[in-house]
Amino acid sequence: MQDLYLYVGQLVYEARKKAKLTQQQLADQTGMGLRHIQNVENGHVNPSYETLYFLIHRLGISAETLFHPDMSDEEKETQNFLGKYWTCTKEERQVMLRTMECMADEFIKQHDRPVKQKKSK
Repeated sequence: MQDLYLYVGQLVYEARKKAKLTQQQLADQTGMGLRHIQNVENGHVNPSYETLYFLIHRLGISAETLFHPDMSDEEKETQNFLGKYWTCTKEERQVMLRTMECMADEFIKQHDRPVKQKKSK
């Protein structure tokens, strides 16, 4: 079980660093104590559901990533995005979806364009 605690701690640590938060800032923003954040990150405790809930929502960590450490890197990237997506407001999610749809349409258009061949000399 200790390996799982270390895995969760590493995910929290990486997400906190990516969010440019100190342990104290994360503790303040989640209503947890500094020592508890440190213990989670160091894999010294089995975080409760409530602790995971607040960390997931503040850091945009996907629950899927937490509970499926064996998933592929591509799946982790997708789940990481979804974790952040669900942390946003409904309005922010709508903007993200419209933006992604426009981007996908443009990428698909690129697939439909014929490849230009170089002229032979």
